[in-house]
Amino acid sequence: MEPGPQGREEGSDAAPANTRRRGLGGTVCPHATRGAPVSGPSPKRREVPSQHPDETVDLRRILGTCEMTGRSSVSAVSHAPERAVKARGVRTALKRWHVLHRRSFPWRRTRAPFSVLLAEFMLRRTRAQQVVPVYEKLLAVGRTPRRLAEAGAAYSASLLGPLGLRWRAKQLGELADALRHTHHGNVPRRRAELMALPGVGDYVAAAVRAFAFNLPDVLVDTNTVRVAGRVFGFGYGPESRRRHDVRGAVALLHSKARPRESAEALLDFAALVCTARKPRCEECPISDMCAFFLSRGRQQGRTPDMAPVRSRPTPRSVRSERHRRRPRARRT
Repeated sequence: MEPGPQGREEGSDAAPANTRRRGLGGTVCPHATRGAPVSGPSPKRREVPSQHPDETVDLRRILGTCEMTGRSSVSAVSHAPERAVKARGVRTALKRWHVLHRRSFPWRRTRAPFSVLLAEFMLRRTRAQQVVPVYEKLLAVGRTPRRLAEAGAAYSASLLGPLGLRWRAKQLGELADALRHTHHGNVPRRRAELMALPGVGDYVAAAVRAFAFNLPDVLVDTNTVRVAGRVFGFGYGPESRRRHDVRGAVALLHSKARPRESAEALLDFAALVCTARKPRCEECPISDMCAFFLSRGRQQGRTPDMAPVRSRPTPRSVRSERHRRRPRARRT
């Protein structure tokens, strides 16, 4: 028998006798016979169709190994269609709820990329109501990167001081200089270019792309992770936003057809209804789809991230008085 063009014998591509065909996730297929050749195309990724063509969910890429439920990736993919259907219902309910409960902020009334970037720069770990007056004063002087740089770091520090963000004034000046010299005074649309700017991280870049350019970026922070964890019923903590499977669950709650509206609805819902300590489950528009409300909420009456409140120990004097032996009644 003559060797093939690549120096191997004909028929060598047949599987060895001690091998078996494998399916998704590397599991052994029970119907495969020993010595059967592995033929045909590689297994395709399972996808869940949506009403919108651009909302197709790549389940294997998003979920991967499902740390939330402790199951393998194959089991996670098998349950993923149900999660995608629930997410579609949650997005629809939040869209209707947001029509009546949308919060109004100055940065939501503009589509100017630099104004949005300036707001998101100050909103990191700061309450929105506290940022409003500072944002309006800062925007009156520095509506463009050039005007903000001309105002100087001292003026920015005087405005950011009441928020406890005086240390960000220098970083804000560096941001304005980078936009002037590198991007000709314009805010870039590409994610990599945004994250290369001083003081811009993963969340700020995603927020600017979603709110200023209406691009389908996923906003992953403590609030959106909390909503996703309660809806889908998985545990979460301060570092959960870094996990790949958690980011995939949050992505299911974002609409690719309406990125700006869905992101605003999710943030407003987390701030007004699905709060960290005392969620208003009675007012929740998605309580019938929320795993936390259906399982733990009614029974325990607390959120998964809340530790049970322990009663204070009774003082010793009160204990001794309470357990003091009463005098016995005399027999007559």
